[in-house]
Amino acid sequence: MELPSLIANALVKAVNLWTKPVFGFGIRDGRAYAELMPKVSLYETVDARLAKIELARKNLTDALEAIDELKSASEANQRELAIALERLHDAKEKKTSVEKELQAVQSIAQADIGVFRKLAGVPSKTEIAKERLVGFFLGVLASIVATVIWWSVIKHWPSLR
Repeated sequence: MELPSLIANALVKAVNLWTKPVFGFGIRDGRAYAELMPKVSLYETVDARLAKIELARKNLTDALEAIDELKSASEANQRELAIALERLHDAKEKKTSVEKELQAVQSIAQADIGVFRKLAGVPSKTEIAKERLVGFFLGVLASIVATVIWWSVIKHWPSLR
């Protein structure tokens, strides 16, 4: 053998070892496998390569469609959120205006109640308490006067004892 052919053969073997995978794993027939120095066909058929490329293209289109769907769903959610925030803002404004109206109605109702009490002659709580206190003291005073009258009558007519 000649030296150049030996070197050429050695280079071919070195390139083959360099490009050949050392460890292989995957799924065959529904089972996981792992092997050292797997047998790999360096020359796949053109049809197998085209099938892999077609599968990769299909997977990429599916992924792009899923991304587009997610994007449109996200945009729809953002629109719905903006609408909900606007409705919430409107509801807060309506709430404040309704609270102001309620306060106005309550003040009018209180004024109407006061006018009705005055017209009907219904006394307020302070007037009722004042009348009761005056009535109590008048009752005590009347009792004292009645006692004084009784003693004076008994004093002038002892027979009434």
